[in-house]
Amino acid sequence: MFSKRGAFDLALNEVARAASARPPALDLTGSNPTRVHLELDDEAVRETMCAADPTTYRPHHRGLVSARRALGDELDWNPEHLVLTATTSEAYSFLIKLFCDPGDHVLIPEPSYPLLSMLARLEGTVAVPYALRYDGAWHVDRAAFADRLDSRARLVLGVSPNNPTGAYLSTDELDFLVSHGIPVVLDEVFAAYDLRCAKPSPLQHTRTRSGLLLALGGLSKAAALPQLKLSWIAASGDEREIERTLSQLDVITDTYLSANEVSQRALPSLLSAAVERRRRVFERLQQNHRSALTLHQEVPEISVLPVQGGWYQVLRLPKLLSEEQWVLAFLDRGVLVQPGWFYDFPDEAWVVVSLLTPPRVFTEGLRRLGEAVTTIIRGGQAD
Repeated sequence: MFSKRGAFDLALNEVARAASARPPALDLTGSNPTRVHLELDDEAVRETMCAADPTTYRPHHRGLVSARRALGDELDWNPEHLVLTATTSEAYSFLIKLFCDPGDHVLIPEPSYPLLSMLARLEGTVAVPYALRYDGAWHVDRAAFADRLDSRARLVLGVSPNNPTGAYLSTDELDFLVSHGIPVVLDEVFAAYDLRCAKPSPLQHTRTRSGLLLALGGLSKAAALPQLKLSWIAASGDEREIERTLSQLDVITDTYLSANEVSQRALPSLLSAAVERRRRVFERLQQNHRSALTLHQEVPEISVLPVQGGWYQVLRLPKLLSEEQWVLAFLDRGVLVQPGWFYDFPDEAWVVVSLLTPPRVFTEGLRRLGEAVTTIIRGGQAD
């Protein structure tokens, strides 16, 4: 009855069953900015959306010209090289459709967000991982990447900063990915949240002069407005390749016309409001990141990995237990975290927490994590 790409195993894993049976008091996994008490000025957004006329419909396959001009001014980008989509997930799907036939390979970083392999599957392609290695900092394993290249490799995906490691791709690494003559899709939705800086970065995207680079962004992260469903593709590289690609992409986007037109009309004002919204988000990330750094001082057995940017913090735990056992032990103390296998970490034991979590919840959750690790190391049992 179902296709191979649509026949999903819906059985709950052990962690999901335990969380369902004993809902945690402290959820350290939340990443929805509308549900983490950020105290944003939502009234300004309401006024902006009310002022955008919802009664007319004049779609354009790349997005309304007025919206692309406003975005182009914000990014210092040619508006004709911008394409608006409903979500970055949709942008990925459109680009996989554009470049890949069924059975072709899409190269995906590992560890990374499981959304990428799911999107590859839904488009009938094969997700082929290329390794990110950690040696005090995350980097692309270039030899392993080269081993993944064959005639079936048609698209390379990158995420900068990565979700969940928080590592930005270096200029050399990006040049390396682009140099193979395969289109590169670079997800930069978290790029403005560079925790090495004192304040959020302006909205911007990485450019290349050669090859083809398709950078992704959207209001979901740039303005903490996932509900408005507006994202974009910013193309750079060889001019002829850009024109050929966008002309073909026009057919796909014109077929779907899915970008929210009311959000497009409101985009100039939303981009202005986004500056303050990013600042509030950034302050939350900074505060929780500082709290996370103290965890290693209090419990040296927990490694708090460096985070360059984004919304997530990776913790490395002693190998006394499996990841599943650690996560279940934390659930016994009322704390929910994400296991590393959710992101395809190469070994054990890793867990991931969200820096968007309300600070009181975050600090108390980390305290209980540290307490659980200390108890287990001493040979006791999690309460």
